[in-house]
Amino acid sequence: MKNNIEQKTYLTLATKIIIGFLLCFFIWAAFAPINSSVVANGEIILTSNKKTISHLEGGIVAEVKVSEGQFVEEGQDLIVLDTVQVKAKISQVLEGIRGSEFQKSATEKRISALKNELHTVNELLKNSNTSLTRKFDLQKQLHEAEGKLGELISNIASLQSEHKAALDTLERSVIKAPTSGVIMDLKHQTIGGVIAPASEIMFIVPKDDHLIAEVMVNPADIDLLTKGMTAKVQLTAYKARLMPKLDGKLETISGDSFKNEMNGQVYFKARIEIPDAELKKLKEDVKLTPGMPVTAFIITGSRTMLQYLLTPIKESAYKAFREE
Repeated sequence: MKNNIEQKTYLTLATKIIIGFLLCFFIWAAFAPINSSVVANGEIILTSNKKTISHLEGGIVAEVKVSEGQFVEEGQDLIVLDTVQVKAKISQVLEGIRGSEFQKSATEKRISALKNELHTVNELLKNSNTSLTRKFDLQKQLHEAEGKLGELISNIASLQSEHKAALDTLERSVIKAPTSGVIMDLKHQTIGGVIAPASEIMFIVPKDDHLIAEVMVNPADIDLLTKGMTAKVQLTAYKARLMPKLDGKLETISGDSFKNEMNGQVYFKARIEIPDAELKKLKEDVKLTPGMPVTAFIITGSRTMLQYLLTPIKESAYKAFREE
């Protein structure tokens, strides 16, 4: 009898606890706000195009003056190319110019002498004191000398063009920063490495540029988004518990859809701007770089837990009444 009473007491107490718990849960669920959001994956990108650094002729790396992630000023030296070959070319061309100039001077003197001699022969011919053969011989020599002079002038002009091109190459042997910014994707860091003509050497992210998150939104969610919505950006390359979500704002939504050529997925592009104040929350060893993967939670509204739980029931009831 006593055991039955104790058992009933325990059951009554347990029932009261469960009822109390459920009552507290429903009160909390009725008033506790929960943010609803659209989840989209993407990556960090630049707001403008990064500057590609390349070299027309390419060459052998003699010195690397910068490192990955370094900030550089406009005009600062980046990479120095080996100049042994171009300097040898310049010496060879200058020697050719000097030799041609010497021959040109000698030929001009010979032409002047032939003209004087031909003038004398013409005067003598007036009195029949010489033969026409001598005149024709001088004319032939003069014609050949003038032809040679023309070739020398043309050769000198060609060598001067080569000299100018070689000087330009020598000047470009020091690759300089076209704008201020941060060095990215430095492909050549070894002395003696070969840079192929017109190949990418590195990129510079302009100093007035900043990084934003570009995410892929499911077409089913696109009508839920409007410009200016708040977003939380998670850097998925780091553990969530160690990396705070960054507050951002939805800046743009693409008007047209895009298709992923790899998997055929259709999506809309959305860009989320992250204020500098949020970036300062990151630890010193964390650096945002283009291509870094992110997950964005774009907040579309707020509702209580009870509303969240009742939504599927309400939708099912609505569909049932529609079918009737």
